[in-house]
Amino acid sequence: MTDMTIDPKRLDDLLDLFGADFDRWPDRTAAQQARLAALQDPDFRHRFEAAKRLDSAFRSLSTEIESRVPETRLAALEETILRQVEPQAERRRLLSVPVLRRLAASALVACALGAGLGEWAPLLPEAAAEAYDELLLGTADAASDIGIAADG
Repeated sequence: MTDMTIDPKRLDDLLDLFGADFDRWPDRTAAQQARLAALQDPDFRHRFEAAKRLDSAFRSLSTEIESRVPETRLAALEETILRQVEPQAERRRLLSVPVLRRLAASALVACALGAGLGEWAPLLPEAAAEAYDELLLGTADAASDIGIAADG
């Protein structure tokens, strides 16, 4: 096995990013080297102890905040945030490129069908058109029955 020593600056950066709990570090090799450095290097041990104090301060601050803010307020705040985020996500989804493409394709097909059917469909004879009008609008006798004056 080769000895892959990690740069001390990299160890300091990882200590700043992930804190003094080496089990939370994603890079196991770096965590192992940091453990060794904490035992052997007095400068790194000093930075490690400072990171431990900072982690402890963050934990106690988090506990204090959670104890002071009632659970109902946190739930209300979360609900308010979600109410504002969800409609924005829905609008973004409705105006997304795939949805707009489908809408444009549908409109193009509808226009093509309308134009094509108008050209291909045979014209109705005059008698058929009048019969169709009577089906839709009713007869002149029916109009007079309900009190509508029929145009001559």
